[in-house]
Amino acid sequence: MGSRKISIQVGKGKGAKHRKRGCSSFAGRFRGKDERGLGSLALAETRKAAEGGDAASQCLMAKACLQGAGCALDAQAGAAWYRRAAEQGSAEGWFGLFSCAIQGLGMPKDDAEAFRACEKAAELGHVDAMANMGLLLLNGTGCQADPAKSREWLEKAAEQDSAEAQYNLSCQLYREVADRAARGEAVEPVNGFQGGTAERDAMFWLYKAAEQDLPEAVIGLTRKLYQHGVGCVEDAPAGGWLERAADLGDAWASFELGHVRWHYAQSREEKMAALKRILAAARAGMPHAEYMAGNLAVTGQAPSLSRREGIAWLKKAAAHGVEQAKIILELEGVK
Repeated sequence: MGSRKISIQVGKGKGAKHRKRGCSSFAGRFRGKDERGLGSLALAETRKAAEGGDAASQCLMAKACLQGAGCALDAQAGAAWYRRAAEQGSAEGWFGLFSCAIQGLGMPKDDAEAFRACEKAAELGHVDAMANMGLLLLNGTGCQADPAKSREWLEKAAEQDSAEAQYNLSCQLYREVADRAARGEAVEPVNGFQGGTAERDAMFWLYKAAEQDLPEAVIGLTRKLYQHGVGCVEDAPAGGWLERAADLGDAWASFELGHVRWHYAQSREEKMAALKRILAAARAGMPHAEYMAGNLAVTGQAPSLSRREGIAWLKKAAAHGVEQAKIILELEGVK
């Protein structure tokens, strides 16, 4: 977590299970809040209702055209349908128009128009639009950067359960803590949080986002818990945050989980499961995981690794600067 560039993409939206991605992103695919889907009405009937002025049907037609669902793929027509819905005051229409303008789908890419459309949708109560307003204002995309207003929109979306907004709000609050520390400002600790109220609130929103399985939030929360000395393996609920982060492919979490479980393993099966985590981290290029895998192999402790494989892992660890790996290679007579 921390200060990093936020990419302008289209993500998932409120309350959904989230795909893995390396950074926070714009929320809300071309699905929006109408869960009927294109298959619930015949396309001809949808088109007839859309042409008759029904805004919800116009949004469904926009999605059909943009996805090529039941009709030819036609991004221009999709953007036009969203515009017709927006002109009738549809929040989903305005948000769809934002999605098109920010990506240049069916219309020229125009950050300023994207900002105006997103603002309209947010003012009409569209939660994904509120979350995206926070990012637009934070980055100054199509507008003058305004961190204070950015935070206001993120708070509104976070309070309505937008996982992306909760995560990005947490990042903003943690940056605030870091900036205060860099300036040498004294902050009154709150309930064990040395960064005061901002750090406490940051942890709260990070936890809320992690509960919705947002990958970067799960990983971020796991690391914060470790920093605070909170157990993540045996003490955490339902498999533990560390295991959830490892399952999402985080190398650090895989190594920490494998390392801890290796030392507590009582059976061959438990050792194999722990070794699998360690190897996952090693394959991701984590030097200490490479060293541990190699050391376990050459000392005959790893149930499934040969000495040859162990030497290969130790060589990789040594190349990454792990001194212990170099020492073992020397003792093994390997150049």
